[in-house]
Amino acid sequence: MKVRITYQGTAYELDVEILEAHDQPHVPVAAANAPPPAVPAPQTAASLAPTPKVSKPTTGDTLGRTVNSPMAGVVLAIKVKPGDQVAEGQDVVTLEAMKMETSIVSPYSGTVKAILVEPRQGVGSDEPLIQFE
Repeated sequence: MKVRITYQGTAYELDVEILEAHDQPHVPVAAANAPPPAVPAPQTAASLAPTPKVSKPTTGDTLGRTVNSPMAGVVLAIKVKPGDQVAEGQDVVTLEAMKMETSIVSPYSGTVKAILVEPRQGVGSDEPLIQFE
């Protein structure tokens, strides 16, 4: 039997085969009466955005507080310079990864001590980008 289905203005023709009861696969009673699997709640853009990784100072850590790259990518822009006062949540670097631009924000306030990368530089995941005093 042929069926035509139209979806968003496009018509599709399908061949449909009607199975007899004895042709249908056997479904165990427990599976047939089981509740449907849980569907996860849709994710918002905010929940999909990468969270900046911040290195915690450890004994002998010469970098101190840094903003690290949350993913491997290429540095497109550096939005701060040494000596700048940065507020928590402020854009500090723009990365490109998989043809998408991602703004990296500072997770805390402070003074920029050093820029550890430069534009067009490739960076790895968790690599330090900005150092704070």
